Amino acid sequence: MEFFQIRNFRPIEAKEDGTDQDRSVLRLCEGLVPVPQGALSAGPLWKVLWGQDDLITDAGALLAGADDNKAHMLQLQRGDRVFLIVWSLPLERALGFFEVVAAPTESNLDATDGVSLTAPSAAPWRDLDPTALWFASLIGNRWFLGNGVDANLVWTGGDLEVLGPGSAPTDPYDLAIERIPPCTCFRMHVNRSVFATGNATHPLRVWITPKPNATHPTFDGVQSLDTSWIDIHASQGATKTVALSVYQQYVTVHTDRGPVNLYGVDNTADGWKCEQAPSAANASAINPACVGDAEGDGEFYFGRDLEVYQDQAVRVGPYEKKAGRAQEIVTEQGADVWNREMQQNLATYGYHTLYDRNTRLFWIFARSIYAGRSMVWVFNARTRTCAGPIHYPDAIVSTALAALNIAHTRRGGIGFMQIGSSFGVG
Repeated sequence: MEFFQIRNFRPIEAKEDGTDQDRSVLRLCEGLVPVPQGALSAGPLWKVLWGQDDLITDAGALLAGADDNKAHMLQLQRGDRVFLIVWSLPLERALGFFEVVAAPTESNLDATDGVSLTAPSAAPWRDLDPTALWFASLIGNRWFLGNGVDANLVWTGGDLEVLGPGSAPTDPYDLAIERIPPCTCFRMHVNRSVFATGNATHPLRVWITPKPNATHPTFDGVQSLDTSWIDIHASQGATKTVALSVYQQYVTVHTDRGPVNLYGVDNTADGWKCEQAPSAANASAINPACVGDAEGDGEFYFGRDLEVYQDQAVRVGPYEKKAGRAQEIVTEQGADVWNREMQQNLATYGYHTLYDRNTRLFWIFARSIYAGRSMVWVFNARTRTCAGPIHYPDAIVSTALAALNIAHTRRGGIGFMQIGSSFGVG
């Protein structure tokens, strides 16, 4: 038997004929993760979170008196750590899953004692759209939640509330006069104005809150529903916005036809103004969960063409750019090969990502060609190597913690994986 020592794996290369490649090049890497450096590891180990293995039954029992045609908020808690789950009764699955109170000391995720799953009956928790996906954005130290249809919510002071003013303020320095219309994504600009988009009624609109002043460090609402917004030009055939990201003083609006960069954003007596220019990248993120995580915008995002992009929001490209696609995508060496088992026509749900800044692994959850299962792929930013798919756990929504990912599966369970320690890193 002959042996060949491979000292280090190079990035996956599918553009060159296999006969011309040396043995350190991977053409496919299924069911494995290319870590640590120069080695391969088995996929991550998933465990059940706090004994929550049948959310379909448990949620149905807790919501026995609720409207069967709506979605409702659940709260999952052990100790100081709190999760929110948006549960659709007609679909029998989660539409959103978020950690709203972190508790680094509450690390015993295997425990089954002291776990509380409740269904509060107050107005913000009940009677939500049964199909619209929810997304969470960390603004300061608070979570802004939205689905683009129902009123935006905010987790603050240990409770869930409707975001923004309930009535006109009496303080003349309080410029948050109106609530932000329903949105799916929120980002804070360098001037501390909050940008919001993803409204179902005005799908190309971006709302902007006033700049803070000496007495109000942030605003949770807009000054006017008539002027406090910018509409994205539909010159590229865009029909809706899907996410936002911020880099330095620039805001990138991800649309269903490509990213659009906003420059020189400023308010005037008649509202807001800016310059709009297309990004050099050919594809936008699929949704807000594919462009950021619990720590904010990441180094990468997962595009609507099912490739991974480096987020370089300041670069501008021409309208209707057709060439140079490989320049912006980091998965170019294996483009259209590493993801061949992904469902090519985007589904309505099942796409979310996690960027572990310690290991520099970009975890991708996407729908597969196998009966619509949600599988896992991973991009190693150090080696520029893609791997997958990993068939378990069929996660449809997830939330990112420090060195952890917690996901709800289509079969009703909640599981977690330890990202770094699973591979001897972190």
